[in-house]
Amino acid sequence: MCREERPGRRAPRDLAAEAHVRALACWQMIPGAFFVLVNLLLAAVLVVLAPPQVASATVLPLLLVALPLASLTFACGYCLWRYHNWARWLNVTLSGLGLLGGALSLLGELNAYALLGTLLNAAWQGAVIYVLVSKAHVFEPAYRDAALASRRPVRYWTSPFFWIPALAFVGLLIAGAFLISNLIVLLG
Repeated sequence: MCREERPGRRAPRDLAAEAHVRALACWQMIPGAFFVLVNLLLAAVLVVLAPPQVASATVLPLLLVALPLASLTFACGYCLWRYHNWARWLNVTLSGLGLLGGALSLLGELNAYALLGTLLNAAWQGAVIYVLVSKAHVFEPAYRDAALASRRPVRYWTSPFFWIPALAFVGLLIAGAFLISNLIVLLG
């Protein structure tokens, strides 16, 4: 779609591209914040309740490895939300590694489930890479500044990059509840 630009007017915003980027950012900020809180809570509980040997052996890896990784996930999502270019390229790199990991997983055992999982992974990671590379204009400093200064909200929840993972998550919760209820009936 091509819009005619008038002198003295800003270029129109690409709200669809912004919605996709913000939906991807949302799915990094949510688990990032969750795991930061879980790591801090777990470290505090271990320090208070665990024997000193167990606490010292467990809290250090939590604080040196798990907490920084969770913090980086949140920070990357937040910077992607604010259209920073480095966060875009970090996500493209991680999605590329996800594609490679999916392909390498087929070297183990090749069956229909592994193939389906690899194809779904490839479709998702490929779509993420496509959006982040093809919508590069959203990450240009002038566009970013204008978009962040605008009061017009971005409806990121309308993007398939938001609702597909949301539906998958809800489906997994329902399947888990079904399995647990059946297990309780079988054992009870």
